[in-house]
This record gives sequence, C-alpha cells and structure tokens, in this order.
Amino acid sequence: MKGAEAAETVGDLASQQWGLVTTAQAAAHGVDLPSLRRLAMREVITRIRHGVYATTGTPLSAELEVKAHWLAVHPDLMAAERTSDPQLAVEAVVSHTTAAELWGVGDFWPDGVHFTTAVRRRSRQADVYFHRADLRDSDWVLHPTSGMPVTTVARTVADLADEGHEADHLLGLAADAARASLTMERDLVEALAGKEEVFGLTAGDRAGLARLVGEYFPTVELDPRIYEEIDKAMRPIREQIDTLMRSLSPQITMSENLERTVDGGSLVPDLFEDLRKKVMTGTDEKFLALPATAEIARLTEAAFGKMVVPEYPTLASLPLKRQNEESAGPNDQETPENHQDPRPDHRRVEKGSETPGKEPE
Repeated sequence: MKGAEAAETVGDLASQQWGLVTTAQAAAHGVDLPSLRRLAMREVITRIRHGVYATTGTPLSAELEVKAHWLAVHPDLMAAERTSDPQLAVEAVVSHTTAAELWGVGDFWPDGVHFTTAVRRRSRQADVYFHRADLRDSDWVLHPTSGMPVTTVARTVADLADEGHEADHLLGLAADAARASLTMERDLVEALAGKEEVFGLTAGDRAGLARLVGEYFPTVELDPRIYEEIDKAMRPIREQIDTLMRSLSPQITMSENLERTVDGGSLVPDLFEDLRKKVMTGTDEKFLALPATAEIARLTEAAFGKMVVPEYPTLASLPLKRQNEESAGPNDQETPENHQDPRPDHRRVEKGSETPGKEPE
C-alpha cells in the first residue's frame, strides 16, 4: 500500500477512537507493520506503546495512555465494537487508582494503569496491572467523557479498601464523590459492606458504616429523576398561582416574584405583602384579601417550599479533618506535600507477559 493511502487508512481508523490505532487494526485494513514504521519515521503517527500508535496532532496525556493500554487488551477490535457490547466491555474495565483518576476523586501517586478483567491476564508492560474479578452490571459504567468502561465510584472505593488504602484516604474519596454527585450514599454503603473494620468499626456494624459515610453526603439525597418528577408535579400548581395572581392584579406577574426568588429574596412573605397592598388599593375595605392570599400561600409553599437545596457545610471539608483541626494539640503536625506513603498500595497483582508469543510492535 502506498504511503498516502496508508496514511489515509490509519487516519480514518484513528479518528474513530481518540486518535489511536493498533497494529492489528491497521493490518486488518491492509496497512502492514513496515508501512506503519514508515509513517512513524515521517512523523505521521507516534508510537504510544507496543502495538498502539497515535496520529500526529492527537494531544498526548495520561488519559490517552490509559486508552492505548485498554485498546491493547483486544487490539483486533475497534473501541466502538467493545463498548457497544457489554460482554466485551466487561472483559477489561478501568479500575482502582486509574478509575479514581478518571472520576477526578482522590490524590494519588502514579502507580501504573489498572484494569479489572474477566479472565486472568498478564502484561509485559511494567506499569500495567490486571486484577481478576467478576464485575456485576452495577459495578461499572461507560465513563461519560473518556468513553471507556470504568468501575463506578462506589466499586472503586471498595476495590481500594481491599488493596489496603487507609480509612482517611478512602473517606477523602467519598467526600470528593459527594461534592461532585458521582455516587449515591446508599450505593457507597452497600459497596463497603463487610469492610467495616477498615474504618475502625466492629465487623458487621452496617449502621455505624452508614453513619460514617453519611457525614459526607447531604442530609437529603435527591436523585436527578426526583427533580424531574417534582418539576412535572409543580407545573399545574404554577399555572394555578399565575392565574390567581393575574385575576387579583394584572400588575403582579410570576416573573417579577420568581426573579426576586432567584436573587435570594423570600418569595412567600414579600409576595403576600405586595398582593395585600396592590389588591387593597382602590378596593372596598370590606373586601379582605386574606382568603385569597392564604390560598396563594398554600399553592406557593406546595410549589416552592421544598425546592430550596441547602448548603451542606460538611462538604466544605472532611468532617474528620475538621474535627482534628478543632481539637488539634501540640503534637499535631502538618503532613509535608511531598510526603509519600511507604506502604505499597497494590500487593496482589501480577506482572509478566500478557499473552504467549511475540507482542506486536
């Protein structure tokens, strides 16, 4: 295949999966290894790892390297083929510290790229680790931005607990996840069930675990679907309020008072006061607006009374950290930024050859 044709073929393949292409994918479309090497010499492509290349112009990043390693697990299949088939996707799922980094939770020292696989695997790559485990459908998702299969935040925290990470670090992950609404409190408690001793609790103390985890979540946990249902339920109530307000005074509009609400004002008291003033102006004193305003109060409070989402100070910083700061004694010392935990995070993984035979370049 001529150089221009090979470059076009490789570029087309790479455009479908983050700017990356494997030697196996290229070979399946008529571009052999010598052709790939010539393209690399011409700087049309750049080798990211054995058997995976990136087209020139593709931004290099740590996430791109993870994608390259993920593609290398099944180098003959396109990314879309694997992600569209749950059985193929679950064969290699980004997990452990790599998953935490994808989710943006925690602060880790680089310790390689981690995957949880359905079958036992080994890799020649010194910085690639495979963890053998059977993942349930609820344990993984397609990451919303990277597009790779990744363990959920709850499963990720549970995996790191099994790998020996300290309780404070795990609770830090929970706090980060709570701030970003990446997991539900009940899902995290369920994932950590059976690991109570990691957090200094008695084995089987599910209630204690729930209380501990609950410190990092809002008091009332609302699923986005709940907001949708509330909005649907509010529509007829808002229409009733709007109709009633227009009948009392054409000058009073919902937008006027909603704007006040958005600015941080109190909707109900101010609205009622305005209504009383506007309705009573030019009206016989025998006509009292109280019944009408009472009705508006009922409808308004039904529509808006529970919609204010409060700030949760517990999410501003870790509760344990805050408690420690408040009760700090003379022996408390600040941990240096460059302090590294000497305890290895991963002790039950295997390294070696991924598959028998020569690995493609």
